[in-house]
Amino acid sequence: MKKSKQKLFVFISIIFLLLLSACSQNTQDATSGKGKSSGSSSNGGKAIYIGMTTPPSQLNPINAKELNTQILSSILFESLFELDNSMEFLPKLGESMETEDNQNFVIKLNPKVKWTDGEPFTTEDIAFTLQTMANPKVVSVGLQSLSIIEGLSDNGTLPDGETEITGIEIIDPHTFNVHTKVPVDINFLKEKLGVDIRFLPKHVLKDVDPENLHQDPFMRNPNVTNGAFKLVKIANDQYVEFAANNDYYRGKPKLDKLFFKVLPSTNLVAQLQTGEIQMNSPSIGPIATDDLERVKNMSNVTLTTGESLFAQQLFVNLETITDKRVRQAIVQAIDRKVIVENVQHGMGEVTDGPYPPAHPYFNKDKEVYAYNPEKAKELLKAAGWDFNKTIDFAVPTGNKAREQAATIIAENLKEIGMKVEINKYDLPTALQKGAKHEFDLLFIGIPFTLDPDRSIYYQTGGPYNFSGYSNPQVDKLINEGRMEVNPEKRHVIYEQMVDILHDELPNITLYSLNSPGAVSNKVKVGEPKDYGMYYNIHEWDIEN
Repeated sequence: MKKSKQKLFVFISIIFLLLLSACSQNTQDATSGKGKSSGSSSNGGKAIYIGMTTPPSQLNPINAKELNTQILSSILFESLFELDNSMEFLPKLGESMETEDNQNFVIKLNPKVKWTDGEPFTTEDIAFTLQTMANPKVVSVGLQSLSIIEGLSDNGTLPDGETEITGIEIIDPHTFNVHTKVPVDINFLKEKLGVDIRFLPKHVLKDVDPENLHQDPFMRNPNVTNGAFKLVKIANDQYVEFAANNDYYRGKPKLDKLFFKVLPSTNLVAQLQTGEIQMNSPSIGPIATDDLERVKNMSNVTLTTGESLFAQQLFVNLETITDKRVRQAIVQAIDRKVIVENVQHGMGEVTDGPYPPAHPYFNKDKEVYAYNPEKAKELLKAAGWDFNKTIDFAVPTGNKAREQAATIIAENLKEIGMKVEINKYDLPTALQKGAKHEFDLLFIGIPFTLDPDRSIYYQTGGPYNFSGYSNPQVDKLINEGRMEVNPEKRHVIYEQMVDILHDELPNITLYSLNSPGAVSNKVKVGEPKDYGMYYNIHEWDIEN
């Protein structure tokens, strides 16, 4: 399978992080759970501290692969729209997207938006960013999901010799058109272009060599941004500090500072209780299920429970586990109900397939693989499995419940005669292992997306296709689904895709999780959410 440089996962190996005390009068270890924050930063202004369990590898907005990097970079670099918990698209940099034929889309920008150096944000920045991401020499997440746009190849790159995307037409500084190869659902474009892409300042980066853009100092320390907060400091494995952008186009933030503290799950809960952090970010700072009752009983915080949106999956390396019967054996060997009940304390649901229960394309009538270790043994025997082979089971650190679940999975597989070795890595390294196919099983979470397109995971050459899966029929269905406007017909197409994936199991969905959140009662505006949490971040406020 050919791969462009654009699809290679390049991770910065040195992460710039140092220890932060929760406030100036607190000289104790910030991760000890001792000391209290009153919603003030060290300079006396208002601040909110948010707990997360894994540090970002970098804040490059066009190469944000991990969810924590996506979230933190989006505070600096905003998207055109934002998806909220009610699955509505809210305006941000973009004021509107309209179409009369589902093939030609008119997008209007908010004319008030400025970069933090005072330069206006315009359609030139839009075109520059998209052309940069479509350049196969640039290290980025790429535009494969937007290959439907005229002028892009099937893998989302510009053809040789081309420098402009013909399907992106600038009308004026605040209006541009997008032309697609065939009609598409407007919500597809709102999510894939409007929500998933964050934009670069052309006037700052236009002269940088595209091949070296990912190594430019700007990408390590972005100092010209357009969000409600500006970057102050990334401190080694401990925190990221932001300061208010007083010229923010939606209004001056009420907070002076915003901190994301990197904490083990246990310390995250302890610091919620002491007041050293005021909330968690559910998707990147999960509360360990063992601690839910403790948090529920805290008098100073309010506990919220999210929907079942985030799937936990085993990616299977199809170069080393080639027979689908072995993959079917693996899923039937794992007692997923025990994991959900005992490790997740019921905060989840056993599911199969690419869509979680809260997704509109989830089929509740689809039969789920049952726990059946005897059947699993029969399948291994029929497949001629080599019982001397040791399974390299890659597991990211930072999520206590996932690590506990990995231990149960390994024991389940050993019970059917498989040899398993758990190898733990930090999240960026685990994803790098995935990109290089240096694993047999890889245990990671999959973020929720509203549109049913799953090309990044299952299409040949997809940027997150860690399994190395390639099925021409699935590729065809993905392309048909992406191009279909009629919702009922799209359902039929993607249901066919789900049927194939359910049989072949390139990825094994284990369960979908609820994401509990907790927020200090001192916070007047701002709360943990699965989606739309940071939409009104300029309005967040806290008692002094």
